[in-house]
Amino acid sequence: MRAELALCGWDWAQVAVLPLADAADPVGLFSNSPRPASLHAASAQTILNWPLEAARNADKARELSEAFAPWQKQLASALPVTEAHHEAKRRLSSLAQQVEILAGMPDQPWTYRRSLRMEMQQHPRPPLEKVENGRIIRTSHPLDQQRQDYFQSLGDALVAAARKEQNALGLVRRLISFARSGDPLMGHFSHYEIVRLHELLQHPAPAEELQHRLHIVFFANPSDASVRPVISALDQLVQQPELISQPDERFDQMNALLQKLIERWEARTAWEPKSATRVQNDVDQSVRISNLALDQMQELARAAGVSDEDFRNRRRYINQALIVPLRDYRDQVLAHRMKTAPAAADGEDPDDQPLLIPATQPLTTN
Repeated sequence: MRAELALCGWDWAQVAVLPLADAADPVGLFSNSPRPASLHAASAQTILNWPLEAARNADKARELSEAFAPWQKQLASALPVTEAHHEAKRRLSSLAQQVEILAGMPDQPWTYRRSLRMEMQQHPRPPLEKVENGRIIRTSHPLDQQRQDYFQSLGDALVAAARKEQNALGLVRRLISFARSGDPLMGHFSHYEIVRLHELLQHPAPAEELQHRLHIVFFANPSDASVRPVISALDQLVQQPELISQPDERFDQMNALLQKLIERWEARTAWEPKSATRVQNDVDQSVRISNLALDQMQELARAAGVSDEDFRNRRRYINQALIVPLRDYRDQVLAHRMKTAPAAADGEDPDDQPLLIPATQPLTTN
């Protein structure tokens, strides 16, 4: 079940906080509303009102939520308190930090390293105890041990990639198991690490690299405002069309990535840029790769079953929703910011550095 939820972009802890109507008080759900007039065969007023209610312009989801609010509670509160409750709180804390990184610090994924280490040190799980030879031995919880193993494996892969060792790709592939762990921090951001390692190794397995790029884009939190992962995924697909051999699949993938780029920039332009120079480069790269992708999509349109007229409409929409607004944003907002604001440091972020953990300094949490 947890794996199925992860495939849908959900974490199992999110289910624990879903609202639940109190079935123990079914009559109370309607006790604060006046009772409607009794219905009889000669009256069709209710049926006649249905079209009017369906056409009524209102936030009906909010109205339903407010109507059920006095009798709803979280799913977790309806169950006995167990260790699963504490685990859900830990995961919700990690999810909150994931959202903070993706939405509040777009295109700065490496901040997750500090957040993950902080979670391990400040919210460790209870250690496991076992008796051996009359002594009580404490060992790290398996989930905490998995995080420690991840940092160690990441350090080994980074060292091997820096030294161009022959087994470097094998060490990178070991990180895939951590990417599939479902951990809100380690699981999602390890895909960034794997992509970066592929780049350091000069792209030894382009198909695998593309899959990780696509996972970063399509399995991110909806509030993610990062544009560079979308740009890099589009760029790789445009430069290496053989990675998706079927024309219709390649058309659909590029079309979906362009739509994601529109969504990300809609969220991104609402933020005050820290570095106008960096954002200007992101704008230029977005415009460049969008035009290249549209040119390839035009060649693939007929093979994908898209008529010339439909593709022209799609291209017109992307121009109006993405390319033209980005050019206006660059010429008006960024140009003014670069003239009036002092030059910001455009070097790498402090957290955007390889994290190497020497074998002599293990990371402990208990």
